[in-house]
Amino acid sequence: MPRTLPIGKGCVFWLKRPILKFLPRILPTSWRMRKHASDWATRYIRLCRRADLRLLPLSYSPMQNDKRKSTGRHIHLIGIKGVGMTALAQVLKARGNRVSGSDVRDTFFTDAVLQRAHIPVRAFSAHNISRGVDLAVYSTAYSEKHPERRAVKKLGIPSKSYPEMLGELLGEGKGIAVAGSHGKTTTTAMLGYVLAQARLDPTVIVGSNVPQFKGNARIGAPHLTIIEADEYQNKFQFYHPFGIVLTNVDYDHPDYFPNKRAYEVVFKEFVKKIPQDGFLITNADDAPSRRIVHLAKSRTITFGIAMPAHVQARKVQTARGGSECEVWCEGKRIGSLHLRLSGAHHIANALAVLAAARQLGVPYAAAIKTLARFSGTERRFQKKGVYRGALMYDDYAHHPTEIAATLHAARAQFPQRRVVCVFHPHTFSRTQALFKGFVKSLAIADAAWVMDIYGSARELHGSVHAQDIVEHLRKRKCNAVYVGSVATATAYAKTHLQKNDLLITMGAGDVWKVGAALIKKNIFLK
Repeated sequence: MPRTLPIGKGCVFWLKRPILKFLPRILPTSWRMRKHASDWATRYIRLCRRADLRLLPLSYSPMQNDKRKSTGRHIHLIGIKGVGMTALAQVLKARGNRVSGSDVRDTFFTDAVLQRAHIPVRAFSAHNISRGVDLAVYSTAYSEKHPERRAVKKLGIPSKSYPEMLGELLGEGKGIAVAGSHGKTTTTAMLGYVLAQARLDPTVIVGSNVPQFKGNARIGAPHLTIIEADEYQNKFQFYHPFGIVLTNVDYDHPDYFPNKRAYEVVFKEFVKKIPQDGFLITNADDAPSRRIVHLAKSRTITFGIAMPAHVQARKVQTARGGSECEVWCEGKRIGSLHLRLSGAHHIANALAVLAAARQLGVPYAAAIKTLARFSGTERRFQKKGVYRGALMYDDYAHHPTEIAATLHAARAQFPQRRVVCVFHPHTFSRTQALFKGFVKSLAIADAAWVMDIYGSARELHGSVHAQDIVEHLRKRKCNAVYVGSVATATAYAKTHLQKNDLLITMGAGDVWKVGAALIKKNIFLK
């Protein structure tokens, strides 16, 4: 296979004769430049041969690109406003497809992303499906009873689920899956950013808005694709990656996985898929991950803080404005890592990225330098503003481990402030199964204001209530209050927030609206 060479942002060229065919795509159109195109190509190739090409070990052929199954079709996405579906839509359009989508009328941050990408979105209706659609891709949140899915079946239009389509994209080149219970969004964005800065031009699909990507996807070449791989409903079965970055394994999604053993099994089976020439990056500090390592037939690289690992952090410090540590590799100090993100969990994420990037040819020194510029992702301990002297932060944490990590980071970064957490529990099954963990982690805050449990389409009711969390928190001497809705929580905050407070809205639902309503006045409360 021909090796790849970078020529400016987003360009991939091929050694051998085909390079001349593609030169006009980037060269100026002046006659002088066209006349000397051949000489220019020859000089460029000689220059690159003298350089270190190990940073670009992957291959991508224009002939392969022309034959890809994902080009030139009309693809309709059912549930397009979901974060993953929006990212997928952008990639599919960039690959030459005509993309359309449908969803509810509610407005999300993805509306602006889709509008910028010029992807038309309509409200759900069976009329959106016609024989002109070549392929329908549906979110797993919508069953076969959905009107559009029924219309797709009636017309005999081929259809795929979101993870199936994502798996197809992952298989177009070398695919890297970032998996794990916690930290996979930030780690995916981090890795994508490092590889992009190293001019590997990756395609990145991530589960949150990344300011440095200007959205929740980075459109690159198909020879290298990085995805955030979700374990829920065993989506792993559709992915066959070249490499896996496993951040940790911590029991979650009790509505699908009946126990810890069933949860760990999907990770074990996933790791077995890695080819012999691939790689597994795993967390030495995480006991379940250590139990999985031996199942991989590929090379394995560990990272950690507390336990011995191939890539290890020492002298970890977390303070206002970020985190820092020394990075050691197999007993040798390789540099000092400085992050703009606060918390030991982000140090762990960065170590995983260093290990993965090195396997793809990026030197440690270059990756460490790039990580210092990474600004994070949306809704991951994100500063939103100030309200009457109180700092307003927002975080997506909806699992006890994530809540504890965020609250510990908040305390370390703002030791003089009272930490107030407005928590929105997510799903009845998770709240019930991990109840003790929620109480223990929320008790880290000085005050916890608990909203009603945010249900899902699959479970609208449950036997546990938000007031149960409040009662158990009070037994731990935590200042806990039941606030119910977004409107009630906002009103309570207006009368009880103090000047020196740090307010963190936390959860997977719409709790972020509390902070937004305090800072702005154009947020609809209910």
